[in-house]
Amino acid sequence: MPDSMEKNHPQACPLLPPVEVEMSWRDLQAARTKGPGELFQAALRYTQFLWLNKQPARAILALCRAVYLEPEHLPASFSQPWSAYVWLLRNYDGQGFLGNPRISFLHQATRFRGPPDLKKARAWALWHLTVRHMPELPTDPSVKVSEPEADALAIILNEKGLQGEGTDFLKALEEPGDS
Repeated sequence: MPDSMEKNHPQACPLLPPVEVEMSWRDLQAARTKGPGELFQAALRYTQFLWLNKQPARAILALCRAVYLEPEHLPASFSQPWSAYVWLLRNYDGQGFLGNPRISFLHQATRFRGPPDLKKARAWALWHLTVRHMPELPTDPSVKVSEPEADALAIILNEKGLQGEGTDFLKALEEPGDS
């Protein structure tokens, strides 16, 4: 496909479920009433839909809807979309508003209260993935915090998250930089 056509039609993420219909936030609301497993899957489909419609920032927000669900309410066969998130970062071509996910996840991680709980660990994991795979994004100099080490996060994710979540996070962190 010529470069000019590729810019007009983003490539679907092969790590997310395909979508064949129009979607909106209402689809997430409807899925929520059917349970966390359906919401998880709908959030991933909506991520793909938004990505294909050149809305990368909103696609990341939809992906986070799945990431932040509590593991005890999800089927054991589910796994976090860490590699899908990395794929989105590596395949962002400047089309559509991306924002700065590095700052977004830094703010999320520092605003969750209490001990290093699962949501905070997941926000830090997303921050690490962003820094690793889009190092050119600036940080927020007004936030003075020492981020946790990736290995420490992996332990929390493995203990409190989905089966193998920390291991999957570390694998996504080490994925090669080329898309």
